[in-house]
Amino acid sequence: MRKIADQAQKSGRSLKKTMNDIISRGLGGTRSAAPVELPAWGMGRPLYPIDRSWEIVAEFEQDDVRHEMEKGS
Repeated sequence: MRKIADQAQKSGRSLKKTMNDIISRGLGGTRSAAPVELPAWGMGRPLYPIDRSWEIVAEFEQDDVRHEMEKGS
């Protein structure tokens, strides 16, 4: 808060005006954020077809139930 008050005093504006400007910049800002560069690499072919993931989950669950029934639990 002290920094904001000092900034208001140096600029010759009121504390309220300075606070409103800071909040406005934070919410919608005039500054644009620097673009983020993320690394990317090929991971190869998927082990299972992703487009039918729910079917595969159901198959795994059925296999698990079948295994439990055979085990006698």
